Amino acid sequence: AYALGYMGTIVDFFAALALRDPPRAEMEGGDATFYDDFAEDVDRAGCDLGEFARQRLVDALVYRRAYAFADVPPAVPPPAEDGPDTLAKQDAREERRAYLTPVAIHELRDWDKDDRGRFSFFVIRTANRTRNAVSSKRDVVKVKWRVYEGGAVTVYSATHMVGAELKPTDDATQEGDPVPREESP
Repeated sequence: AYALGYMGTIVDFFAALALRDPPRAEMEGGDATFYDDFAEDVDRAGCDLGEFARQRLVDALVYRRAYAFADVPPAVPPPAEDGPDTLAKQDAREERRAYLTPVAIHELRDWDKDDRGRFSFFVIRTANRTRNAVSSKRDVVKVKWRVYEGGAVTVYSATHMVGAELKPTDDATQEGDPVPREESP
């Protein structure tokens, strides 16, 4: 006897059924091209709004909740280190473009909510195994903590070898100054 796993098929069926018509936004006034461009590529990796919503719905059905972080660039960007920056340069690097980032449940490490149920701060931890050379093993772990608080993000990072866990006494380096972000409603 053997068992067939139908859960994945059932979850995909309900996600496809719920989002068989892609989400649309209709607006009056403003820059319609901004919304059209955003809906075609919400995560700066080519994922459209319908597929992004379907992926979050699948996460919610599997893990009982799903999160996405909307990153809205500051209205006045911080000055560039290599001199004055132009809007064209920022547009080329897509620094002035809002985007969505999926947040896996296991990456959300700490948070607090205000009286309205919105996050007042949260910490996202990601870890990636890398290697120093093509011929070496993936034995280097790079860990990043992104702390979002008060409209700013601060990034900390640390590196260790596989099998050697980070200790509370280990130092994590801060990557640059906190970057101000627009407050989301």
